[in-house]
Amino acid sequence: MYLKLEWGNLDSGALLKILQNSPNLERLKFSEEIDECSDYNKDDILLDPMPPCFLSTLECIEVGNYDGFENELAAVKILLKNAMALDEMVITFKECDAGNFEMQEKLYKQLIEFAIGSQNCKIILK
Repeated sequence: MYLKLEWGNLDSGALLKILQNSPNLERLKFSEEIDECSDYNKDDILLDPMPPCFLSTLECIEVGNYDGFENELAAVKILLKNAMALDEMVITFKECDAGNFEMQEKLYKQLIEFAIGSQNCKIILK
């Protein structure tokens, strides 16, 4: 029901296999780093086949140590788009950026422009 990963690369076959075999997963936490593949043309097939938890049980995704790099933003975009039961997306900035409200506001504006699969999803920035 809860999976905590130090890092996560959405292009990883191992991560996809874990998610495919976790149909009751409710919380997914990337505590140190999140990334997506370097081939931005593959974004729509990264989670193919779609993990069952993304369609029904995954309620919260946490991303820690967020830097604001393009690859992190791309990974968050993919997760927001595909997690249909999501109630919360929690993004925690690196300590050195925690007080950078300009950066947080910029990220929030970008996130609300993305396609979000769940109508009930709250975006929380820390």
